Amino acid sequence: FGADPGHEALTAYGLLQFHDMAGVHDVDAAMVERTKQWLLARRDGKGNYPHQGQDHHSFGGRSTVLTNAYVTYALLQAGTPANDLTIEIDALIARRTTDDPYELALIACALHLAGRPEAAAARARLAGLQKPDGSLHGTTTSITQSGGQDLVVEATGFAVLAWLPDPAHAGHARSA
Repeated sequence: FGADPGHEALTAYGLLQFHDMAGVHDVDAAMVERTKQWLLARRDGKGNYPHQGQDHHSFGGRSTVLTNAYVTYALLQAGTPANDLTIEIDALIARRTTDDPYELALIACALHLAGRPEAAAARARLAGLQKPDGSLHGTTTSITQSGGQDLVVEATGFAVLAWLPDPAHAGHARSA
């Protein structure tokens, strides 16, 4: 972070950290704004944040669709107006029928932050993927490249974040 070459997913992760940190500690607002602007400048006009260059880590490096959902979610969470992300949000809406619970949870979170009514359908679809023990399986990768039980926990955690804003899904969140 802060050096070339930049990395979209890792930068979005940092943006989320700085956004959260600002609630308890002074954070350089100009740096946060530069970070948002850098991510916004990475868009291709088709709903994607293409990454070019070689990575020396695996963070966010395997799945373009997850990176797109994660970066859009991070930008919205950090206060970017939904009107500035119309194409990216429309791309997420087009993918809301995915059977991948991790991607679907990211989409539901982003759609909620964007104030889009499609968030409700994404939450309901996510609830249909929940196992009797409260977990969500079926994800093949995550933005952090976790696997096994860690991947189940990460997918289930994002599902909880997607369900929390909607009291109709309190039982799903509690079960998770």
